[in-house]
Amino acid sequence: MLFVLLYLLETPGRGKDGQTDTSFSDSSLFAHWGQELGPDNRRVALKMFQYYGYNGYLSDRLSLDRPIPDLRPDGCRNLTYPLNLPQVSIVFIFVNEAFSVILRSIHSAINRTPSYLLKEIILIVEGVIFHRSPPRHPSFTLVICHCHSSPPRDISMQKDELRRKLQNFVSETNSQHPGFIKMVRHAKQEGLIRSRVSGWRVATAPVVALFDAHVEFNVAGLNPFCSELKKTEPA
Repeated sequence: MLFVLLYLLETPGRGKDGQTDTSFSDSSLFAHWGQELGPDNRRVALKMFQYYGYNGYLSDRLSLDRPIPDLRPDGCRNLTYPLNLPQVSIVFIFVNEAFSVILRSIHSAINRTPSYLLKEIILIVEGVIFHRSPPRHPSFTLVICHCHSSPPRDISMQKDELRRKLQNFVSETNSQHPGFIKMVRHAKQEGLIRSRVSGWRVATAPVVALFDAHVEFNVAGLNPFCSELKKTEPA
């Protein structure tokens, strides 16, 4: 409750003309972050926060392969798993996620899942961003994308930018690893359940793992699940 009171009592900043800058009146984003940002970058960060529901401005400036704590208990870290586990198709479902967030999800899945376990990654793109004609031969390879340091453009341009970047990423990735990443586009927003079904239908691995596109995998995150599934196979 104290946090809420502080939030309501915050004083809005001042714009260039000295008038109250209402863009900072909803400034919970800056309670513990961003004090060093100038007014223009604060406006951009707040606009992205309101659009995505998370700090997209900060995400664009974090490494796609950033280290994250290994939170497994010691007993889990010392476990070993057989190599003949069933392969997995990872399905990411999203609508207008920040591109850096999508890429970080993909990178963490690839980097922290054994290659013998991960058969493919499937992206389910829920409507809105692919109203234009897609390229004829979409493909998808692992590309290191350097996030920009200049202020992002207006949110109104985010859909076009996401469309372009995804298409480029798909083409470059599959040129090196044919068929590794598949993309399914829904012409309209179908909802979570139908999107999951779309991913399941496209998947070719015996195990299908469904995720939002704003996650980060930890070390060997899928091994325990596949190991348990292995035990249920008929003798």
